[in-house]
Amino acid sequence: MSPLMTRHLTAVLLLGVTAAAQSGGPTMALAQGFSVDPATPLPGYDAKSVILTETNFSDAVPPPAVPSPGMPDFSALPIPAALDVDALSIGADWVLSDPAGFVAIPPGNWGVLTWTVRRTTVGLPGSVIAGEVSAADGAAADVFAYVLPGSALPPPIVGIPFRAQDSTEISVFSGPPGNLDAHDLFIGLIYRDNPQLAAMLPPPTVFFSVTDATKTAIPPGWASPALRSGATVFATTWIPGTSSWSLPSVFLTPAAMGLFASEDLDGLALDLAHGRVLLSTDLTLPPPMPTPPRNPLLYSSLFSGLNTTYRLPGGVPVSTAIGLGGADDTDGICMLDPGNAVTPTQQRIDRMIGTPGNPVVPSAPTTLQTCVARHFNPVTTQESFRTFMTGFPPGGPAPGFALVGITIGSPAVGPWITSGFFLRPDPASPYFAFQGHPERHDFPIPSNFSLIGAPLSFVWGAFSGANFSLSLPATITL
Repeated sequence: MSPLMTRHLTAVLLLGVTAAAQSGGPTMALAQGFSVDPATPLPGYDAKSVILTETNFSDAVPPPAVPSPGMPDFSALPIPAALDVDALSIGADWVLSDPAGFVAIPPGNWGVLTWTVRRTTVGLPGSVIAGEVSAADGAAADVFAYVLPGSALPPPIVGIPFRAQDSTEISVFSGPPGNLDAHDLFIGLIYRDNPQLAAMLPPPTVFFSVTDATKTAIPPGWASPALRSGATVFATTWIPGTSSWSLPSVFLTPAAMGLFASEDLDGLALDLAHGRVLLSTDLTLPPPMPTPPRNPLLYSSLFSGLNTTYRLPGGVPVSTAIGLGGADDTDGICMLDPGNAVTPTQQRIDRMIGTPGNPVVPSAPTTLQTCVARHFNPVTTQESFRTFMTGFPPGGPAPGFALVGITIGSPAVGPWITSGFFLRPDPASPYFAFQGHPERHDFPIPSNFSLIGAPLSFVWGAFSGANFSLSLPATITL
């Protein structure tokens, strides 16, 4: 039986059992850039590839991203095939921390940490990570998400780890379990889904590291022998005039992050705007190493030469809060904050991702998960807001329907207009095979309304048998 048929059968069985393992959270299904390890069979790609996905659920291997004219070509990064990229960032992360490494969120803002884990990670008992480890596709190619405590978002999603994307939903599971060993949401969100907005930004720089196991293949022109290390961060910048990337060079030495050159940096979230870094190291390498071993989620002020465990305000390591323990390790890290009306991000992430809001009907259950993202079709040049929903009302799957409503302005005010309607279950749907029976609605943005700055809100509702549920609303900037 093919993997696709197996997933369809699994989906049918789920309709009679439960959808507890559905993906969720505000970054569910979002476009991203990632790299895989050498043991992950992904046709058309290898361990040095930076692979772009669009905002979607898909059981097809991500196709090569053909850049729009003048846009950077991430398939042409000047990285030799013998290298394995294992940390990745374009410097657009917003790392929410004070200088001592404690989570600190500006009033009115919200932040979400997304991460991937190593093949050897088992997760704390009862954690969402442990639950995915026991699945057929494992956890190493899934993307997880955690809305940081202190975020200005509804309590039901704050401080709760989610599975944001399963490996089957980005097609990194085609038999043997895969492993995403580098991950950055912004590459896909900006350059795959929104090249029309990317054209307004300076040319990107890709920051990356390679595995300790492949460091001997680092070209001599990149660095001195002492810095050809798995703990060095290299940088290459897109040059529009030549439609090529610059020769990679050293951006962060191991010492600049408080690391030994003998270590392996395997996770990186780089915040150039605020001078902050989240990082992770491979805990399996031999000495010299610190004692006790490093925490799997570290904070460093840029170029400080120091690192410390990233912690919640009360002192609990964030790694513990998200379900990591023992010898567990993150091998991909990203952090997103859309900012606020006074201090938006340079990339205007508020135009690319929706912000969850308080329940539209406080008395109604909100068991449905949703996301909203801006999406550009390079063929038709149509901009749309793409929204997904997963899940069922209390009581589990049963025949019924789902609908999506929209309103301009605050979701607390309305009025709501029905914009999409879906019968469930729908075996003909391309999303039927996925857990939680996702539904997708693309809302075209009229060209004369694009970038006017007005808020547009979406909310999903679902009837299943005699039961009803809503999602939290999500608001995105036109």
